[in-house]
Amino acid sequence: MSRLSMSYMSLGLSLPASLAVASAADAPPPITRTSAPHRFRPDTIRVKANTPVVLHSPNKDTEDEEARACRVARGERHAGRHTPARQHAGVQTSDLSLRRGIPRTDRYRAPGGAMRHVHMQTLPSLRPLGLPVFLLLACLGSSHLVQAQTEEVVVYSARAHYGQEPAFEAFTKETGIVIKSFGGNPGELFERLKAEGDQTPADVLISVDAGDLWNAAQAGLLAPIDSAELRANIPVHLRDESNRWFGLTVRARTIMYNTQKVKPDELSTYEALGNPKWKNRLCLRTSSHIYNQSLLATMIKHHGEARAEPIIRAWVANNPTLINSDTRILEAIAAGQCDVGLTNSYYLGRLLAKDAHFPVAPFWANQQTTGTHVNISGAGVTAHAKHRAQAIKLLEFLARPAAQQLFVDSNLEYPANPQTPVHPILAAWGTFKHDDVNIAAAGEFQAAAIKLADRAGYK
Repeated sequence: MSRLSMSYMSLGLSLPASLAVASAADAPPPITRTSAPHRFRPDTIRVKANTPVVLHSPNKDTEDEEARACRVARGERHAGRHTPARQHAGVQTSDLSLRRGIPRTDRYRAPGGAMRHVHMQTLPSLRPLGLPVFLLLACLGSSHLVQAQTEEVVVYSARAHYGQEPAFEAFTKETGIVIKSFGGNPGELFERLKAEGDQTPADVLISVDAGDLWNAAQAGLLAPIDSAELRANIPVHLRDESNRWFGLTVRARTIMYNTQKVKPDELSTYEALGNPKWKNRLCLRTSSHIYNQSLLATMIKHHGEARAEPIIRAWVANNPTLINSDTRILEAIAAGQCDVGLTNSYYLGRLLAKDAHFPVAPFWANQQTTGTHVNISGAGVTAHAKHRAQAIKLLEFLARPAAQQLFVDSNLEYPANPQTPVHPILAAWGTFKHDDVNIAAAGEFQAAAIKLADRAGYK
């Protein structure tokens, strides 16, 4: 009996008459390895397997091409041998950024001299070696394909630098659905999704700023979600009006001050940081960072460019010290290099968790006017998700109080779901009035914010 017949029988199918006789021309072309150096190329062949693999060329005398192709499709180095992925409690992670963390590739020469690259990562493809789909079904086994369709979610996450997400582990434990998480910075993940198009393996995009999510939605990379649970759990100003993305955590970008040098009654608003009394006493992050671009964007939303620009010019006139790190800004305030600054709230929470006597405290800006600027870390389902139902289930899970609590405890952020208690460190700061402008303004006015900063001399 031919392998083709056995392949169909393994799926409970009979071999079609049109395929009963296969000529030698129908066989996959031989593949031979070259000694060329490893390089990443856009024509990467991605081999779908349950685990990343490192291929070794088998003995041609003992293994024919069809058997070898099946072995590769199953993810085997040699018969019955696998190289395990990094996995923790059902969550597989890898850094697939465009400029760093590129997984290893091997190069093979196909007939005719064309160089091809085999990508050693867990990325989906049904035809890695030009095999007919029916043969790959037999190679992989129907149970493997059912698992790939129903029991995994692929996540592109810009939160990977925060470490393993306990909420992901809890989701896998509750549902049995494995999360495969691939990290990168927001710009890299955006470009990757655009480049992959409908071939992307990603089901969910998680990013750390509403502006990034707005840009992804505008580019057609995210799809609307019809979920009554998400709409009920996430306040309207923390989600996309078309339900393409939802906030999962909240971070306030507010005034931070040295508790030994500044009294709270000296502070009031973002606008007042342009008062000459703060000359040479102010620390700011550079205007090129998305967090400040989003703050300026919401100021434009509230005031219009004509009123917002003089505010930023006044900041610049106070000769601020520019530091491109929220943590280092807080450390500079504590050391007396500057007395006040603007940072995200969770950076201070982290430092206080290490040292309860760290001499910096938050002041909630604009409590008598617009409220303190807040931003989100949020997520959306990709437009070409292969596991859409499971992706929506993940987002719904992450918006529930139990999962929100895990976010709060792991990164000292505020929960997006208002029914979730905040961490004790944050609770000690008291409650504050949020700016309730829809955070989509961070993306809508991002380009205008960049131009305004440039005109005002804010570098």
